[in-house]
Amino acid sequence: MNQQHFQALANEEDVISVQEENMHGHIHNYPMFKLADIVRKLSCKLIGMNEVYFNREDYKQNKWITDGVKCEVLSVSEGKWKTGKLRIKVVFEFCPDEPKSITASKSPLDDLRG
Repeated sequence: MNQQHFQALANEEDVISVQEENMHGHIHNYPMFKLADIVRKLSCKLIGMNEVYFNREDYKQNKWITDGVKCEVLSVSEGKWKTGKLRIKVVFEFCPDEPKSITASKSPLDDLRG
């Protein structure tokens, strides 16, 4: 599978069905789930937050996944510090299987057309 064909899943209403046996348990309890559910679950795990507080604006840890937290980043390429905000974003990428090529039946007229 070529990684160049992976694209971020953007619609949080998309439903994922894990087909590989015993692999869903590593990130979710069920083999089928909405993208929004798994993004919320993993975002909360990353910052050590209970999922109950995910949409609460008054919960301080929530800033890591909403507005971001103030920070400085040392830009190696520019050789200087930059101030700003840092936010955590969980992204799932999907690479569709290559479509099976359907070869049209060869017609005796194909040689004449070419």
